[in-house]
Amino acid sequence: MVNLTPPLLEDARIGQRLRSIRQELGLTIQTVSKRSGISIATISKIENDKVSPTFASLLKLAEAFQMPLATLFGELNPSSPDTTARITITRREDVTFARTQTYEMGPLCANLRNKRMSPFLDRIHASGAHVGDRLFRHEGEEFVFVLQGVLEIHTEHYAPITLHPGDSAYFDCRMAHAYRSGDGSPAEMLVVWLPPEGSSKDLVSTITAFDGPPAKPTAHKGQRGPAKRKKSQTS
Repeated sequence: MVNLTPPLLEDARIGQRLRSIRQELGLTIQTVSKRSGISIATISKIENDKVSPTFASLLKLAEAFQMPLATLFGELNPSSPDTTARITITRREDVTFARTQTYEMGPLCANLRNKRMSPFLDRIHASGAHVGDRLFRHEGEEFVFVLQGVLEIHTEHYAPITLHPGDSAYFDCRMAHAYRSGDGSPAEMLVVWLPPEGSSKDLVSTITAFDGPPAKPTAHKGQRGPAKRKKSQTS
């Protein structure tokens, strides 16, 4: 089977791009630091490509710039919403993925603003056995087309739906839902999100806030306090 998914890339030019965006907006490093909570020294290192920004840092910088995360990887001077005959191309090697605990989300054609649809190339790592209470609802409508692997769609109203390469589904995103791998291997799919007209929400930021960044080895430290208190209450 031909793998239609581009490789996961680290954008070596992200520091230059972030500096250009900051300068285009007329912001100082000090201002961005105050807005994002990231130290001036760290921002300087990121802009000079001395360190790679974490996904959490990119989210904070996007908020500091007051723009969707996907725009960080697009053109600096997007077309006017009134421009006709607009077109944009995303090459396979230019897709940059944002990671959460469950997903790798690669925005497609992100440099075109004010578009009605938001397409993504997604990879799903978690299995159906780990859905738990992780069903998620948001505004808009969603279309999914499976490229590789086995995909399960879990919803609040239906039994899990299994899709294979070439299968597709379309549903109302206000119905709580979650994507999971159906065979333990990463599932890959094309997702097209149609937000409500006039909405300015960014789906990557919305899902990241819900699903969180990839878990780190130290992620359980915050749970030790409550665990000990619970034990003392039962002793």
